[in-house]
Amino acid sequence: MADGKIHNLEDEALRREIRVSRYIDGEMLRDERHEFEREIAASSTLKQMIFERRDNDEKLRDFYRSTASAAVPADVQEAFGTVQSDDELPDVPSNVVPLWRRATQPMAVAASILAVMVFTIAVQEENIDNPMVMDSALANALNSNASRAEGWDALDGDRQMRAVLTFPAADGEWCREFMVASSENHWRGVACRHDGSWVTQVMGREVFLEQSTYYRPASGQTDDQVARFIDETAAGVALGWQEEEALLQSKWEDAP
Repeated sequence: MADGKIHNLEDEALRREIRVSRYIDGEMLRDERHEFEREIAASSTLKQMIFERRDNDEKLRDFYRSTASAAVPADVQEAFGTVQSDDELPDVPSNVVPLWRRATQPMAVAASILAVMVFTIAVQEENIDNPMVMDSALANALNSNASRAEGWDALDGDRQMRAVLTFPAADGEWCREFMVASSENHWRGVACRHDGSWVTQVMGREVFLEQSTYYRPASGQTDDQVARFIDETAAGVALGWQEEEALLQSKWEDAP
């Protein structure tokens, strides 16, 4: 019986870890995310888990920035240096590769390459920091900022945002597509109003290439994700600037 309880606790902890990871990575569907956000609001444990994981992500990013331009480690260079060049090999009248043409330390080279590959993959994966939790600065901007085709509005710190468009959702709420820029990280997402508050519905990392006075997306993966959500959710076309201005002035009291 005791073993069963231990296994149940372990399974519950694993499920919680998986849900937190899916939430931070933006893999939850809207209804599941709403339910989990209610759990987060009522659970200090979940709040702490999310805080710690994002804090770890930030530390890893700082480490990556500090080592991005570092030279290849000396032990890796030394391992590669043990491989004989063709100039050092005897002239053998055969197309069979002789034993002495093989590296003298193949395992060391392979291990070094593997270590570099694992480190690179880990750094690339940690560099995805998904701001799914709606904060007050972004919510206030969504409440008051008009949509625009270019340019940015300041949020806080080094963050900037751009409201892209406003549209009515099938459930009777208003939604807004928006973009967020923070240091070298850029995001595109959609948030909808729920019980008078903005709730993030979909968010994906976006890579932008700066071109004179505007930005354009370098990858369409996030665009597809956002566009698919809008296609499945929107109950009508995006508002024109006059309609949107009237809605902003009404403080979102006008029903779709």
